[in-house]
Amino acid sequence: MEVSWRGILIHLHIPKNAGTTLSRMVKLRLVSRPPTRLLAHSTVLGKYDVAGLDKRIDAIASLPEREQRRVRFFEAHCAFGIHERLPGPHRYMTIIREPVDRTLSVFGFCKKKGFIDANTTLDQFLDSLPENPVWQTNDAQIRYLAGERGVIDTRPVGAVDREMLELAKKRLDEMFFVGVMERFDESVVLLGRQLGWRGLAYGRSNVNRERTKPHELDYAQRELILSHNRLDTELYEHARDLLQRRIDAQGPGFAKDVDRFLSRNRRAGVVLKPIYNSLMKARKVLSRSKS
Repeated sequence: MEVSWRGILIHLHIPKNAGTTLSRMVKLRLVSRPPTRLLAHSTVLGKYDVAGLDKRIDAIASLPEREQRRVRFFEAHCAFGIHERLPGPHRYMTIIREPVDRTLSVFGFCKKKGFIDANTTLDQFLDSLPENPVWQTNDAQIRYLAGERGVIDTRPVGAVDREMLELAKKRLDEMFFVGVMERFDESVVLLGRQLGWRGLAYGRSNVNRERTKPHELDYAQRELILSHNRLDTELYEHARDLLQRRIDAQGPGFAKDVDRFLSRNRRAGVVLKPIYNSLMKARKVLSRSKS
């Protein structure tokens, strides 16, 4: 049975943490049940089709109060505190990732997309903050969680401190849902249980198979990344412990639910992946036509 709750589910989407895959599952569910929501998909999904965070917030704020109550989901590459700029009650969800793997994923993605020069070394990438704070890799997950009013913390490299770490941990503890990318399937099952949703399934997207993998690093490279993510590593361990405690609280039937989910998702993923890819291409074409 779906959990009855009125308000906005906010996905604090930390990049390269499987957030796109997670959000698509939630979005598809929200606009399909009941099907009439599809007609108001832009509002239901927090004006996701409006470019720019501030413009999205303004678009929601400009809606009549009755329409604002129809907003059910808001996902963005933004920091904690964005709820202060949104109407009504809220709940947060996010996914945390092992910092070395995440750093390599961000580094590879930024190169692939041309956000940084193709000749940029890992050392150079780590030693300076990116022009766009979304792509940070210096204790970045703490920067997202310790931000205010949706603004990602941009203090200099190495300036993230234990006070920020403890704040990030506290905010994770208080979130409605916290998943871990390395235990993504179990995280999805937990989210489904918490929301009272059955039948969730996904096809992965935004996967860069050409990037460097953690096991391909030499000792010096791995230590370099860890030196920039000492506190993020502690945050990751905290998130893992939190996820395990919440899974344990679900009781013995949880493992069977995971097995059923894996079996169902193997079949559904074959269908969903090409659909997702087509939607991504259509969205890119639409974005170019608007620019």
